Amino acid sequence: MVRPDKYFVQSSEYSLSKRLQIKTIFTPPSESSSSYRYATLEVTMRVERHVGYWAFNVILPLFIVTSSSFVSYTLSPDDITSRLSITLTTLLAMVAFKYVISGKLPSISYATFIDMYVMICFLVAFLIIILQALFN
Repeated sequence: MVRPDKYFVQSSEYSLSKRLQIKTIFTPPSESSSSYRYATLEVTMRVERHVGYWAFNVILPLFIVTSSSFVSYTLSPDDITSRLSITLTTLLAMVAFKYVISGKLPSISYATFIDMYVMICFLVAFLIIILQALFN
């Protein structure tokens, strides 16, 4: 018997479940011009993300970039241009990073943990920029 995960292309990012769900269903007669019912086969398989891959390739780099925004607080409060330059550069890096990882994330209608984490990182960077601009 051939192992299905042997040919699974994204095995570095996902685990393929060994169990498949197979259902035979019939189309409604109203969908056929001759009012026939046709058998269709519905195959469902489950995949799970590898946590380590996403932790080292998304969460950790984004944490480092977001944390870099706090470096601006080591500069003099009077040097607002340098402070905002640092935070805006890190925000730009985060936008570019988001653009790159969006191609790897599935297109689903709900927010995943990674989506929420990325949004929190954006909000932290935005909050730092607003605080530096307001309290100069």
